[in-house]
Amino acid sequence: MASELSKLDRAFVEKAAQDGVAEIEMAKLARKKATSTELRHFADMMLKEHGETKDKLAKMAEQLGLRLSTEPSGEHRKMLDDFANYDGEEFDKQFISTTLEEHEKDIGLYQSESEHGHNEELKRYAVEITPILKKHLDAAKSMHHGM
Repeated sequence: MASELSKLDRAFVEKAAQDGVAEIEMAKLARKKATSTELRHFADMMLKEHGETKDKLAKMAEQLGLRLSTEPSGEHRKMLDDFANYDGEEFDKQFISTTLEEHEKDIGLYQSESEHGHNEELKRYAVEITPILKKHLDAAKSMHHGM
């Protein structure tokens, strides 16, 4: 149960959940505000895939006796509030720039869990999800270079 999880594993679950919620909220904003069709398609992909990964993590967390936050962290809430103030091409640029930063951090988090985590199920989850995050990062890099 939750008491059996290492601090590293518990921190991974909590951070991964908060990051996932924030990225879903970012993608929802991008679907509404992006000027680029490519960016809106990317947002659709993020919504679908981050939604699926969030659901998998939530199921594991429940089995481990953890309750996950369904709200963005304070840091993520500020970022989302800032995004709401951008429009047009400025929104597109800020969204892609932030998506690059967030996915690079996420990949580091997931790789750390896969290499150093103690819970085998969480380690397998991290290994499974890392390629999805890398795919998102590669797509964001491609769009960033096209701006």
